Amino acid sequence: MLLTSLVMEDDAPSPADLSLRSVVVGLGLALLFALALYAQAHLMDRDDVNRSSFITLSFLFGMPMVAPAILVRMVDPRGRLRQRVHGLLGLGMFLLLAVAGLLVDGWGVCLVLAAPLFLVLSPLAAITTGQWLRQRGTLGVSLLPVLPFVLLPFDRQFPPPAEPVAVSTTRFIPSPPQQVWSALIEVRGIRPAEQRFTWAQSVLAIPRPVDARLDHAGVGGVRHVRWERGVHFQEVVTDWQAGRRLAWRFAFQPDSFGEAIDGHIWPDSAYLKVNAGEYRLQPVPGGTRVTLVTRYRLATRLNGWCKLWGQWLIDDFHRNVLHVIAGRAAKA
Repeated sequence: MLLTSLVMEDDAPSPADLSLRSVVVGLGLALLFALALYAQAHLMDRDDVNRSSFITLSFLFGMPMVAPAILVRMVDPRGRLRQRVHGLLGLGMFLLLAVAGLLVDGWGVCLVLAAPLFLVLSPLAAITTGQWLRQRGTLGVSLLPVLPFVLLPFDRQFPPPAEPVAVSTTRFIPSPPQQVWSALIEVRGIRPAEQRFTWAQSVLAIPRPVDARLDHAGVGGVRHVRWERGVHFQEVVTDWQAGRRLAWRFAFQPDSFGEAIDGHIWPDSAYLKVNAGEYRLQPVPGGTRVTLVTRYRLATRLNGWCKLWGQWLIDDFHRNVLHVIAGRAAKA
C-alpha cells in the first residue's frame, strides 16, 4: 500500500499501470523512435553535408520530447501516476538516449552540446504527457511521434539568418613582441608535454595541434596546420605586420576533418563557416599582450545556445595555443 501511494494518484485503483512489462515495452518503442529519427537525419545529411539535421528544432526538441512521451503513454495510458514518477521516467529516458548516443555516435561535441537540453526537456515532456493523458486521453500522444519525421525535411530547408561570431582570448607573455612573433608564425613539432589541460581536448577529445608551418613570409603565405588524428587545413595570410599582427583566412578540404572531431559538424557549411583568425601583439611593460581571435558565421535556430558552447570550446583551444607560444617564446 505504501508503494502504491507513492507512485499512484489518490484516485487510482491499482499500481498495475507500472508493470515491468509496460516499462520495457515503452522503453523499447521510445528507443525505436529515437533510432528511426536519427537514421532519417543521418540519411539526409549523407546526401547533403552542407546542412545538418542534428541541429534543427525537429531533432533537438523532437527527440527528447517525443521519446519520453512514448514511454509515459505505454506505462501510464490514463495518466494516473504521480508527477514525480513521470519525471523519473523522463530522466530514465534521457539516460537511455545518452547511452544510445554514445554507442551509435561515440563521445563528441554534438552529444555534449545536446545533453543539457535533453536533460531538461525529457523529464518536462514526461510530466506534461502524464497531464495530457489524464485530461485529454491518448489520441494526441499517439500521433505525436509522427511530427518530427514530417517536420524535419522542412526544417532543413529554411535556415535562419546567419550571425557573425568572434571569439577572442588574450594572454600576457613575459617576452618582447619580436620574440613572441618568431614563436607564433610557425609552431613546428608541438609535443604533448608543451600543452596544457583543456576541457575541449583533454575531456571532449578534440584533436590537439601538432604542427603549423609557413611556406613563405608575407601576405599570400600559407600556414599548413596539422592536428592529431589526421586533421589538416590551411591558413592563408591576409595581413602581415611583423611583431604586431598576423591575420589569415581558413581554407578547408573535403577530408580536412573526417570523423576526427564530430561527424555532424563541418566548419565550411551553410550552418557553420569558420572564416578567419588573427594574432594581435601589443607591447606592454615586462612583455607582450597577445590576443588570438577566431571568427566564424553561425546559422542555426539555436544560435544563442551554440554561441555559448562555441565561446567556451574555442576559448579553451585558444588558451592551449597561447600556452605553447608562451613556452616557446620564453626559450627563444
